[in-house]
Amino acid sequence: MRWDYIIVGQGLAGSVLSFLLCSNNKKVLVIDDESKPKASTVAAGIYNPFTGRKMAKTWLLEHLFPFLEEFYKQVTLETQTGLLHPLPMYRPFLSLKEQNEWGSKTHDPSYSHYIDHIVNEAQSPAPVHSPWGGLFLKNCGFINLPDLIVTIKNYLKTRNGFIEGSLNYDDLIIKQDAVEYQGEVASKIIFCEGPNLSKNPYFN
Repeated sequence: MRWDYIIVGQGLAGSVLSFLLCSNNKKVLVIDDESKPKASTVAAGIYNPFTGRKMAKTWLLEHLFPFLEEFYKQVTLETQTGLLHPLPMYRPFLSLKEQNEWGSKTHDPSYSHYIDHIVNEAQSPAPVHSPWGGLFLKNCGFINLPDLIVTIKNYLKTRNGFIEGSLNYDDLIIKQDAVEYQGEVASKIIFCEGPNLSKNPYFN
């Protein structure tokens, strides 16, 4: 069969990419070996707009978060599986200075969209130690990543677009305008192998 893309690896990156390509009417074949380690199977899947000790803005926040919500709504609609779990997040302030800084950020539109409300020590949720109070964030939650991978895999199988097992690099033939693998032909091949990429002969 002729495919638009062969994708090697079905962790989070391979799952999201393959689903998006299929949604854009591309023919996709995914090759994945479940026995190989994937960070996606053990990751908590938490998403929140501010990260780290200094609570810096998540990378590409304004672009990624709207996409995140729309993408998982689309997956839910097409697969009838709930994967996205919105939840508020509480972050205690680490100092009086931080409390004052975040108080001023509530008036900044680039921050206020993600801030639910600020609380003082007495209003802080037990048993969190919050001598300077803290803030509740919105647009947070978690994605059930193991379920996502299984859901996308089943979705691909309904399209006959999934092969269980490791890619044998010796069987891969790269041509000027196509790639061939064990009788399958595609216009492009994309490697989403995560840590297993270190064993890929095409990348040093």
